[in-house]
Amino acid sequence: MRVSELCFQIALELGLTTFLDYRLFLVGAEGYGRMLFDDEILDEVMEQHNPLNPNVSKKIPKLMDRISYFFNKNEISKDLNFIYRKAVFLGTEDEKNVNGQEPKRLHLFVSQLFLDIARGVFLLDYGQYQLAVAISAYLRIGGIEEKDKRYINVKDEDIQKAVPRHLLVTKPLEDWRQGIQERWIKLTKEINELVGTGNDGNQGDLEFIRKTAAANMLYSLVVSNPLYGCMIYLVQIAEETLKHLKPGFPITVFLAVKESGLHLFNSTTKELLKTIGIGYIKSVYINHKTIHFRGEDIVYKFSTHSSLEIATIFELYQGLFRFHIKQAM
Repeated sequence: MRVSELCFQIALELGLTTFLDYRLFLVGAEGYGRMLFDDEILDEVMEQHNPLNPNVSKKIPKLMDRISYFFNKNEISKDLNFIYRKAVFLGTEDEKNVNGQEPKRLHLFVSQLFLDIARGVFLLDYGQYQLAVAISAYLRIGGIEEKDKRYINVKDEDIQKAVPRHLLVTKPLEDWRQGIQERWIKLTKEINELVGTGNDGNQGDLEFIRKTAAANMLYSLVVSNPLYGCMIYLVQIAEETLKHLKPGFPITVFLAVKESGLHLFNSTTKELLKTIGIGYIKSVYINHKTIHFRGEDIVYKFSTHSSLEIATIFELYQGLFRFHIKQAM
């Protein structure tokens, strides 16, 4: 089976009508891994990453079971998993429209946002992390009121789901719990005011609407963050490119590929250092360990093992950019 076929079947299984922005990724023991390309054969991928066990593909059940197998990230071996995640981001308004029309996409995407928040992708403050955990608890359990707080505690799993480990240890766990519980109560009140209590309606539908409202709050929390809406890669800037950048520019940076172009971030502070507009790039050249973006007067060259993946994502955005230009003529 090709990767494109499995992605299509996953979308059918999940009931998605818009899904071309989602891709299948290989995740190894070291963490988040590479994107699988549409024409790759899954059995070959598994055999390639399990050279000591050429029969690993025989552990995979039939087609419909296989879809659930990959989506739930069950182990194929001790160090090989797959994850289905969003890789291409449209403009903010377009994303809001699609999520509004298809709430299942929003709920799927929120699961990905929690992973990124816990990995420390976004620069959030203490209160924002508390809110993220409160949303996680709301999505898992539902709302709580002031009178309930003696009986319902914030679970460790919710805290760990939305707070990076290095930040979690900066305050006593009980401080986190108390702050999150207050946020949870406030969140419940806000959603009840927004959606209503629905005493005379279908409680199942109302519960989904409430959880969709909570999911939208998480989306709103990160959508304006500079590192939202992009694929991020740790790269090294080639010496010939550094000559064209300001003195002291770091060699190792985060390269973020977005709809608007290429963005270089400090790999430690996540400060935005430089933006290269998508319309500026005239062509892209790759080999196994480098990628070259040729601009009007500068070639930006980066060393990376993800050159094909970066080029694939960038060219998708470039195609959208050219399409919009033609539409505007």
